[in-house]
Amino acid sequence: MKFKKAPLIELVAEFRWIPVGGLGAPAPNSGKLARLQPADQNRNETFFSRFSSSISERGYSRTERLIPQGWPFPNHLPVCRIRHSGTDQKETTLYQVGAGLFSAHALPPYKNWDEFRPVVSSGLEVLLKARDRDESDAKFTTITLRYIDRFESNLTDNLLPRAFIDKVFDIGLRLPNAITSDAVSEESINPTILLRVPLKSGLLMTLGINPIAEQGGHNGIILDTSVVTQSSVPGDLKTAIEVLDTAHASIRKLFIGLTAPIQKQMEPED
Repeated sequence: MKFKKAPLIELVAEFRWIPVGGLGAPAPNSGKLARLQPADQNRNETFFSRFSSSISERGYSRTERLIPQGWPFPNHLPVCRIRHSGTDQKETTLYQVGAGLFSAHALPPYKNWDEFRPVVSSGLEVLLKARDRDESDAKFTTITLRYIDRFESNLTDNLLPRAFIDKVFDIGLRLPNAITSDAVSEESINPTILLRVPLKSGLLMTLGINPIAEQGGHNGIILDTSVVTQSSVPGDLKTAIEVLDTAHASIRKLFIGLTAPIQKQMEPED
């Protein structure tokens, strides 16, 4: 099931590993954090260059430097953002790399997982070949799949956040008099919900629901869903994609279940 008016504002597949050296990496035989050495800085810059060069052969050639060259950067922080140079659907996807970090992103108009999955796989294939030889066999410490959805007035039918969470998501909240007694009204109370859900697959789901007054000129209710590994994963393409497929199945099942009452408004497509 696909939706013409899906509320997705961003989809992220993120991979982290422990890089050799790097700012914020533990120093050998010490509880202190290591300083970034020139050799490690050069190692990372070479990695960024290799990745950028290889991914440009697949149409992603618009590179934006997020941290200026020569500046120190900690592990797991994006340093380069790379966008597609074409004019088709791939323009809505991009990659980010940093020391011990690779992520693939999809932005609206997102179509479906079957179209984004090859983008992740392609970037991951380049990553595994571009990593420094001392990191080539490094396991992924975490793999995360994250969906961020924003339900605006066209889907909330102007319900107040608490009413929408109750009537649509079927998450009921009973508030004690100690909270409601001095409130303007019980309906006006905006709940922020965070749930950690261990999954049968061994992965961990984090579900956040946050009513926002305004974000970039938009009002709405944010549904932020992540599924993350709880142990290290072999750094190979097949295993990594299998993890993402499992994570996607769980998020998809959750989304379909939560949004059942408003799926007509989202305009299902075959």
